[in-house]
Amino acid sequence: MRHFQCECGNVLFFDNSVCVQCGAQVGYNVEGDQMVALYRTGGFRRCKNGVDYAVCNWVLSSEHTEAFCPACRLNRVIPDLSLRANLEAWHKIEIAKRRIMYTLARLDLSPVSKIEDPVNGLAFVFIRPEPGSRVLTGHDDGVITLDVQEADESECEKRRVQLGEQYRNLIGHFRHEVAHYYWDRFFKGRWDDDPMMHAFREIFGDEREDYDAALARHYQQGPVAAAPGRFITPYASAHPWEDWAETWAHCLHMLDGTETAHSFGLNSDAVPIPFTPFPTESVTLPPQLEWQEDEKAEFLALLHDWAKLAPAINEVVASLGHPTFYPFVFSESIIRKFFFVHHVMKHFGANPTKAAEPPMTASPEPVWTGAKPATPAALCSINPIKRGDRA
Repeated sequence: MRHFQCECGNVLFFDNSVCVQCGAQVGYNVEGDQMVALYRTGGFRRCKNGVDYAVCNWVLSSEHTEAFCPACRLNRVIPDLSLRANLEAWHKIEIAKRRIMYTLARLDLSPVSKIEDPVNGLAFVFIRPEPGSRVLTGHDDGVITLDVQEADESECEKRRVQLGEQYRNLIGHFRHEVAHYYWDRFFKGRWDDDPMMHAFREIFGDEREDYDAALARHYQQGPVAAAPGRFITPYASAHPWEDWAETWAHCLHMLDGTETAHSFGLNSDAVPIPFTPFPTESVTLPPQLEWQEDEKAEFLALLHDWAKLAPAINEVVASLGHPTFYPFVFSESIIRKFFFVHHVMKHFGANPTKAAEPPMTASPEPVWTGAKPATPAALCSINPIKRGDRA
């Protein structure tokens, strides 16, 4: 995440809606990848969710007729705003969601909404469970559901401890669940002998393994398949789909973390600790894939950058009394998975909804059965979650 600059010269951060120095109303324009001053340019207006609820600082060009920005157009269901706690929770959720949308845009992987593309599009459902019921955060056929309670830091931390996770927060949820969405876009419907499908199974394993049984085994018996060094997290060992999602999420951690550090002039080369570069032979792909040699150099630069910055950041946050910021260790097996995800992002960039062969078919149009939500998207029923389930 970069920082920006107001016309007055003051620094603007990604979530700013006002310049604290000159008082200008500002907002982020994703199409131009810039912060703009609304009243000075006259060419932009704030997203309706920013005007009505102050939960969004993105803007739209005056040429657009839509009321909502590209990030908010992905919303299908928002929390019941008659409950005061839901507005604050929704605000936190939108902050995290916009950061993942920023990163996807930088990768040329911006998703379209299910309004525009009911088959390949993406939609978000943000709901709080009724008393005595549960909402599982997860992905199902392009619909990502998030339990609004995850926006409560104490509740999120309680669940992290209960599940024995090293890392759990809103932006991590978005990175993980979006990975499931893109797995469908990139791999669903491919023939078994497709080079990309074959490569995925060689690196991550066969996703045709019974998912429900694998997840039940993981939660009942623990990460029994987690041989040391094979998985970036214990949860990744549950099933190849989860390994992909956890690996994808950590690739985005590295991308965003290093960009933010560079934006503030933090240079990993200046970190005064011994460092042994990762072996280049660990950065390989199955031979059936075609890839450019500069991909390896680009990936290794990112990997080395983050591997040097993370320990320094860990020490900074430890000095402020916080737990280890990034408590993960890389192995050659994990690095190979990182490189495959990096390659897939590059391969499908600018065409994230490219149809696989044979073509995928549309699901029946869902029908909303509850009270009308305040959302720009089409109404729907809440579908059961297939992947990315979190207790």
